Amino acid sequence: MVQQNFQQHYQDIPGTLEDNTDPNFHPREVGSYQTWDVQGSFLGFKNLRLTVGAKNLLNRDPPYTNAGGQNYFQSGYDPGYADVRGRFYYGTLSYSFGK
Repeated sequence: MVQQNFQQHYQDIPGTLEDNTDPNFHPREVGSYQTWDVQGSFLGFKNLRLTVGAKNLLNRDPPYTNAGGQNYFQSGYDPGYADVRGRFYYGTLSYSFGK
């Protein structure tokens, strides 16, 4: 299985030193964010299942946002929008008892 995750760009909140009442103020845009995940399973043995996968396969960093240090304890990224963990691999092995 291959999965694409996509978040559309949005308008950022003003930084702590920015004055949004200034006529020359232009809000910045938080860039769109796209990651790819992959997962596969092997069922070649009776009652046994092996699953391996990778999240954020291309190791894409989340886009910078001002909201990170103002609305959340994390700084520089929006945890509701992106995942800062980067690429990570996982695997599971399960066995079914019975039939």
